[in-house]
Amino acid sequence: MAYKINGNDLYSDMIVKDLDTTSFCHKNLQITIKRKRLSDKVEFYDIASHLDEDVEIYNDSYSSKGLMLGFMINGQSSFKAQNISLDLSPNSTYIQTLDSLINTKTFYKTGTTRVMGIVISPDMANLFLKNSGENLKLNRTNLNTKIYLDEIINTNYDDCLGDIFLQGKIFDILYNEFSSIQKQTNTNKIFLSNFDIAALNKAKDILISSFKNPPCISKLAKMVHLNEFKLKVGFKQLFDKTAFEIVREQKMLHAKDLLQNSDMNIFEISNFLGFKHQSHFTKMFYNEFNILPKEFIKNRKFYI
Repeated sequence: MAYKINGNDLYSDMIVKDLDTTSFCHKNLQITIKRKRLSDKVEFYDIASHLDEDVEIYNDSYSSKGLMLGFMINGQSSFKAQNISLDLSPNSTYIQTLDSLINTKTFYKTGTTRVMGIVISPDMANLFLKNSGENLKLNRTNLNTKIYLDEIINTNYDDCLGDIFLQGKIFDILYNEFSSIQKQTNTNKIFLSNFDIAALNKAKDILISSFKNPPCISKLAKMVHLNEFKLKVGFKQLFDKTAFEIVREQKMLHAKDLLQNSDMNIFEISNFLGFKHQSHFTKMFYNEFNILPKEFIKNRKFYI
């Protein structure tokens, strides 16, 4: 059975105390996290661990917002979030939005494990990934990015010159990854017939009317007589939003209305809208409206 760690606890000291390095030790495992703030929009994380047992890290919120590019250097792990499940192996690259997924990462007993991550701000993510459309992507690490990562691994970047070196390599990686995604996005644009457009609008209406308990993508595709690929790509191409984003938006608009016009408290509204954890609801509400639910209730007279 895997040893469980709350991800918020793992990173809390580093964020609150603004530390560059933090460590976690427990019997058969040791985890060391290094952080480098390269600008107000970019942070780099280097996570090294020695595991003699499986470790499960659970996250229900993030102190950072934006997008993370993760690179599996050594070890084996799995990633689960909602109905998404991925297996990560060496030379895997995953891209994850930090404000949308409650997730569990399991790192398997493989001795030495190393993961590198780049966190970028929401405005920078939107600038480059406006039309990419997914909350999570998994690819093999491409050759150019692997070369840059190998150079980082084999260089001491803890001094002033190291900071300059690291910043250059990280921005090389970002340019390389974003260029690849944009090329793929442009390739993925498809022709939408009048039937397709009508079906996509019908699918959007279904999601809006059933946002509390929306159908899964496969069921929705059958309901409007489209294949899943055309439904996913068509949603982003026609509405500039994924199905998930439309459901999330409707939930938050309804939550705002309930907070403003009903006697329900935050816990009741969170349950009513299908959230298992109130903290996830609070995080999502804040990301949508830039105000906490409890503050919205206090000041709701100003929003009427």
